[in-house]
Amino acid sequence: MSMGPPSPSKGKGIDTGSKTWRAGWWDFYPLLERPKRPLQWSQSSVFVLPSPTPIITSPALYDPPSVISVAPGDQWLFAYFPRRDGGGIVAASWLASHREWAASASGIPTRLPPQGPPTPVSDPTLVLVTEDNWVHLTYIRIYATGIRSIKRTLAYSGISSETVPSVDVGENPNNTRQCIDAAIGIGYNETSIFIATHSRRMPPPSRPALAVPSFNSMELSLPVDLTNSSPPDQKTIEWENWGEERTIELFEVQLRFDGVSMALAVSAIPSLECTAPLTSLVFLCGPPPQSSQPPSDSASPSKHNPAEKGKMYLATSSIDFHDYVKPPTSTISLYSLMSRPASANNPRVLFWALHKDATRTLETGVVTHIESKITRNKDAHRDYQGLNDVGFRSTSWQPTPIMCMVDSAGRDLPLTATVSPNGRLLCTISSSLLRWETTIHLLPKAHISDASSPSTSLALAIAILGRVSTADLVHSICSSNLSLSEATNIIYHALDILDRHYNSDIPYPSTWDVVGVATEVYRQEARSFLTTDEKKAGNLQDRWQTARDICSLAACNIAFEDCKEDDGYDLEAVWQIISMCTWVVSFAVKLMKACVLSSNAVLDEKEGGQADSEGLALPILLHLAHPFALQNLIAALQHVKAFRTYVGSLPAGGENAKIAQFVLVDTVDSSGVDFGGLISLLEENFDSTQKIESEECRKALAACQPTPVMRPRLRQLLQKISNSESILNKSTLFVNLSISSMGLLVSLLGLSGRVTKETSSPKVCSENKGRPVFVCVVGGKLQ
Repeated sequence: MSMGPPSPSKGKGIDTGSKTWRAGWWDFYPLLERPKRPLQWSQSSVFVLPSPTPIITSPALYDPPSVISVAPGDQWLFAYFPRRDGGGIVAASWLASHREWAASASGIPTRLPPQGPPTPVSDPTLVLVTEDNWVHLTYIRIYATGIRSIKRTLAYSGISSETVPSVDVGENPNNTRQCIDAAIGIGYNETSIFIATHSRRMPPPSRPALAVPSFNSMELSLPVDLTNSSPPDQKTIEWENWGEERTIELFEVQLRFDGVSMALAVSAIPSLECTAPLTSLVFLCGPPPQSSQPPSDSASPSKHNPAEKGKMYLATSSIDFHDYVKPPTSTISLYSLMSRPASANNPRVLFWALHKDATRTLETGVVTHIESKITRNKDAHRDYQGLNDVGFRSTSWQPTPIMCMVDSAGRDLPLTATVSPNGRLLCTISSSLLRWETTIHLLPKAHISDASSPSTSLALAIAILGRVSTADLVHSICSSNLSLSEATNIIYHALDILDRHYNSDIPYPSTWDVVGVATEVYRQEARSFLTTDEKKAGNLQDRWQTARDICSLAACNIAFEDCKEDDGYDLEAVWQIISMCTWVVSFAVKLMKACVLSSNAVLDEKEGGQADSEGLALPILLHLAHPFALQNLIAALQHVKAFRTYVGSLPAGGENAKIAQFVLVDTVDSSGVDFGGLISLLEENFDSTQKIESEECRKALAACQPTPVMRPRLRQLLQKISNSESILNKSTLFVNLSISSMGLLVSLLGLSGRVTKETSSPKVCSENKGRPVFVCVVGGKLQ
């Protein structure tokens, strides 16, 4: 965070007449407050959780949460509410089998190795560091109930297990140390857990003074000296002994399992001198360099051929207030964690140490947040340099201003921050406890010559493969500095990257996610053009509706398959299936209407009228032009036809069965579409649609509308559909007065319909009670 001109010295007031706000030392002093304000960005949607029962029943005994940690995949959330009369938790980290995705040097997604030791018998598993310098392993054993915990002090090396717990020897009462900051490092292909702690020395509790008997002048046996005979505690006077320590302590923690019980082993690593006061302490873990050779079975990790481990760094930042006479400055230091065999006879026992790689003092700014960027290169040296570039040089990154409300300028700097899952947005909260403000900012971007560079497309493909929310990427794509064509190109490149990853054409498992992203992008773009360009907004609305319909048809096909049985369909879900059939039929009617209207526009063009290229570019026609969307549509229509035939052939049953049978038959037969003939025609055209180049298919799916290359085949198909008298009944198609629609009309007019026992025709009564009565009219004809 940049600084302004020199601020006033400590004790002086702020110049209220200055028109330009300048940050002073007091604005950054909250960086030293402990505990820190917790802030986490989950990978899923926003959720609100109620407080635990103990906190609801006794809210005065607890402070706000000091630690919040979300597990990978958002399956678990840990929050610690410290008691006001005791210590608390400083750091938390999850051990999980979740594997991340990252970009490789060749520009394709690659899956990163697992992080941390394996946890074969526990899920979830959480590592905690507490203020009393203890490490806790909190977990739930598989096939067991209840939360278990193993703890081990960091003051002594040793092992604690489930069966042999650690003995709490306590601290020396005259030398109380309190951990105020901690970092937990979990490396790639690394079975050890590394912990870095920074503590401060607290004065011991004051000793109670000895009771002095009251003086009685008549008692001659009392001593003349009535002062306290106990010597003064010199340590309570030496204030320079208390405060933050000038060292960072490091520990290696190993999780062991002997087949029956779990154990926690702690061993110390040589400590590190630091400059106090520290503001940040964080481990940066990089993946191992990607091998240029393809993986093989012989190269799989084993005891004799272990997998290559990733790099691990420890980053620290400190602040110097310069005796409050000038603006504070920050110092950033980067240390690499190195290992070597303890002896030649036992190479498996490693000796760990830290090596300082770089340090830098920022004279014009204060560091408030440290974040790493994960890349995976073939050359380990390039990966190391990339980490340094992000941490110490910003020449390759575009600066981004931190915005705030006008009434908040100069107050409550956003000193606590977290980054979105895909590294596109920054969430900050104000430093004041009285004025809570949450703000979202754009993160700096790399300097690129083309705004539609595949960098965003690669990030989008990685997020889809990693099952991570793409909300921040959608926000970045829909920003004002990107045109609509550039946004479409980003989606197209993401499809291209996924094609190369799966080594196959559409569809593949991630196709639905890309179409879902297209839905969000075009829906937000449509909202931005509502007030400026209604025509463009309408086209964008048709695009995102087309993308949504593609996903809806695919979801219906999955549901149809789940309800399908050997001899038909599961009648236990008959009304749910009828609801899906009704939606598919209504969509087919909407699509056929667009076919007829577009075909008429093509005929007008042939007869010398004004060319109407927009008729063949309607987004809804993508269902007929794209092979993936067409196959999706054919499958849905086949299910509707098969279910209608199955239900129509069932013998007469009870009243509920008759109603279901009549509703389905009326919905399908009164639609004006012969689904059997339409399915046959679409299947004939499907072979020619598959001959379209993959590049054109990606462009069409990214744009959610047919491309010019697809229009000749699409024109022929539209003419066949429109000219066929056996497929479409145009009068019924455009003026659909089915029994279901007439029943709705009767209900809207406020009339009541009933079916008598003498006849199956419903009788419409003309009396109106003054309010509409919604009824379900089935069977017979309306009179």
